[in-house]
Amino acid sequence: MKRTREALSLTSTKFAMFIAGLVAVGLAYVPLLGVHGVESALLLGVVLPPFTALIGARLVVRCRREKQVVSAIWLLGASVWAAVVVVAIPMVLLALNSLRIRNCSPLQGLLFMVLGPVFSVVLSSLAGVVIGGLITRSRAATALAVALPLATYAIALGRLYETPAIFAYGHFFGFFPGTFYDEDIGFPTALLTLRAVSLVLGCGLVALFVSSYDKLEQRLKPGFRDPESIFLSSLALMAFAVAALAQWFGPELGHRSTQAWIEQQLETRIEINKCRAHFPRELDRAEARRLAAECEFRVAQMEKWFGVRQQKPVVAFFFRSAEEKRRLMGAHTTYIAKPWLSQVYLQLHAWPHPVLAHEIAHIVAANCGAGPFRIAGRFGGLWPNPALIEGVAVAAAWSDSDELTPHQWSRAMIEIGMAPRLRELFGAGFFGQSKRRAYNLSGSLVRYIKDEYGAGAIRRLYASGDVASAIGVGLDELEKKWRDFAMQVALPDSALELARARFAQGSVFSTVCPHKLARLHSQLGADRAAKSYDEASERCREILGIDPNDRNARVQLVSSLARNGELDAAERELKKLQIDYRAPAPVLASARQEIADAHWRLGRDTEALRIYRDLLRLPLENDAARLLEVKLLALEAGAEQAELLFELLVGSDGVAADSVTAVYLARELREVRSDGLAYYLEARQLFFRQRFEAAAKLLHLANQAALPSRRLSLEARRLEGISSYALGDFRRARELFSTLERESEALYREQARDWLERIQYAALANHGLATESPRFTPTDLLQR
Repeated sequence: MKRTREALSLTSTKFAMFIAGLVAVGLAYVPLLGVHGVESALLLGVVLPPFTALIGARLVVRCRREKQVVSAIWLLGASVWAAVVVVAIPMVLLALNSLRIRNCSPLQGLLFMVLGPVFSVVLSSLAGVVIGGLITRSRAATALAVALPLATYAIALGRLYETPAIFAYGHFFGFFPGTFYDEDIGFPTALLTLRAVSLVLGCGLVALFVSSYDKLEQRLKPGFRDPESIFLSSLALMAFAVAALAQWFGPELGHRSTQAWIEQQLETRIEINKCRAHFPRELDRAEARRLAAECEFRVAQMEKWFGVRQQKPVVAFFFRSAEEKRRLMGAHTTYIAKPWLSQVYLQLHAWPHPVLAHEIAHIVAANCGAGPFRIAGRFGGLWPNPALIEGVAVAAAWSDSDELTPHQWSRAMIEIGMAPRLRELFGAGFFGQSKRRAYNLSGSLVRYIKDEYGAGAIRRLYASGDVASAIGVGLDELEKKWRDFAMQVALPDSALELARARFAQGSVFSTVCPHKLARLHSQLGADRAAKSYDEASERCREILGIDPNDRNARVQLVSSLARNGELDAAERELKKLQIDYRAPAPVLASARQEIADAHWRLGRDTEALRIYRDLLRLPLENDAARLLEVKLLALEAGAEQAELLFELLVGSDGVAADSVTAVYLARELREVRSDGLAYYLEARQLFFRQRFEAAAKLLHLANQAALPSRRLSLEARRLEGISSYALGDFRRARELFSTLERESEALYREQARDWLERIQYAALANHGLATESPRFTPTDLLQR
């Protein structure tokens, strides 16, 4: 015990203990980091191992300098004990902090701690002892011990830079999960296999030290002197061989990834000039070619927007699912671009892809960026400015917005006091905002700069990260001008209520138990898909037990109760949402619509009709408003139409009809309606199944026969325009989108302009005029 206390009396141990406590106190102020969990485990796993490796080396150096005769086992044990004490300090402090900040997954958090920093400090302390025994020069041993964990960090960073992976596993730091925006982080089995290898590696270090340590000279003298040393040395060599083998098979074990490994999983490759796209081999070839052609168009579009030439081909990886994307490169639902590699990583989505333009904007913007990452920021991009990085992508892919433009969302946020000052948005403050809020505000600002000062200003701003040097205006003056401009943007009457509903969520850093909540929401979706409404209601209550202000969970609770026939309970929850939590009108409308659907299921058509009419007077998003319009039409049209549309839209079990049944019901509806509604409803099913020829014919008939509302008519024209483009009928597509540009509201106009640009590009490409190299439209590709 006395000699164990000697390890704790080392200056290096005391310093490590001080640093460990200081880090824990800092973490305690951030809800995401202030309890045991994957993020706090990572940070401790990065900070502490160099110090505990130092302890191991200094312990051997001290014994050698003072000529203490101690055994190999004592040195190893004392070093490990000191390392455990060091890591125990922040673990205890964070455990105590969980009395202040709720930890919803304490056992999982503790497991992350044990398999993260605890394993890391123990392994690093063993490595420090071995280094101290091998190298007799004190300073050299100390420096090398500290450098070893740091070197593994550098290797991990190098892989993050050079490969598609955004995750990392390492023996001296544990597990880095990747992006902040993926909140659904479970416990990875790859961490278990990593720590199994760490255990083997640690046993190898112990065997090497015990077999080679000369306690009289206090240093290692490797060799095969006797049967025991032969056995232990052989054991050490086998352990190191296992660790090397695990490193070699890292992609298969999930410990790392490479571009070659991903390309093996996504075997279909299509190249069109400046875009190379990789797809699952089972994906329909025509759909793959449409997506590849869209990628090529977006590259050309972004070149024009930024006023640059894309120097390297853009590589787009389209994964089968979010789960596969997480397994192969680290991101789950979040879409990712690596500008310095000219690569984007997306899960498959029906053409046209909703975020491809945004991610390619990141790639093309890299031609203006600075430093090794080719991004906006100070000091050559080494101090990133996320507001500019994401802002240019939102501004360039302007039509990717939904419901309102970023300018409109920004004005709405300014009016209701939800827009932070630009100084809060720039830099690390960006991550203190919800993702939607930060992206829309940044995009609006950058779009304003582009329109006011030109593409050259965007290039200068992205290269330097400095507003004043790029446009000659300070940040405060720019904010005043931008806010004055935003307040002149026209808003629909529903905008303010929609903004209150959309931007209420906080940042992941300020959310309590974000990973637990994300998992519960995922399980809630599965419960509802399985029509297990009792379980769904309990899941909602579990979510609300953690976060009573989760409006989505309260709406889902109303919905689950209503679908289960518990209307009185659903009404009580709706009143809570309205009175206790003062939910915005769109949130209340979503919940009330579920109650109206329940009335319809129970045969109370009059009550359902009354609620639907009331809801259409409230601020609603377009998709919700169109659905309500059709439900209202059904109940107003009589029993025969109501029965068909009820099965199509609501369903007796609370689930709308599948696509095959929906097509059948829509065709039945043709017999009893004279307008274009039945054609439109059938066409939607075919459109989202990529059956563009049949969809275009039906949508044309729907538009000719006239649709019963302006919203339905605008959507039918949009869908017919996209279908016509996919079929190569550019004349009809241009006609439809030109009409939308003239006659519709702001967002439809922006989308129409985007499609008109795409049509012009495709038409020029047909004649070889788009660029100096031949390019192909989706139609050309389908014919090849």
